[in-house]
Amino acid sequence: MLTVTLVLAVVGTVTGVGSLGWQIISFQRSGPVVKLRVGYPQMPVHDKNGNLFYTVIVSAFNVGRGPITVSNWGIRLPDNDYLDPTFGNPPASEFSDPLPFRLESGNCGTWFMSLNDIDKRCDEYCIRRKDLIAFVELADGTVREAPLP
Repeated sequence: MLTVTLVLAVVGTVTGVGSLGWQIISFQRSGPVVKLRVGYPQMPVHDKNGNLFYTVIVSAFNVGRGPITVSNWGIRLPDNDYLDPTFGNPPASEFSDPLPFRLESGNCGTWFMSLNDIDKRCDEYCIRRKDLIAFVELADGTVREAPLP
């Protein structure tokens, strides 16, 4: 009788701990969870005039269950100044998703910046491209960052 009670107590404890773990994971995933990815496309982009240029792509993915709005994005310099996405030729806004951009659950937003303009700014500031950090600012005030590859 004592053995049956002990086995049932262990089974109940393991079940309770497993349920608690599942509730914690579910709670963390219940709101928006934004992941940021930065990359370089293999193909150049054509602007309205047919000119070719290479870009940096900043993509924000909402892998959580709740929606969130992206209010700003850019590329940060090491001194916390940032490259304005509206500069450049052509301006990044020509190809990027408009801001503010609402990220529903499972969706992604994508923003572009000309690689030539980034390299020009890197030369001006005497910094390396790999020292730059892409970021998106969310409507709740949080910022997600990812280094340029």
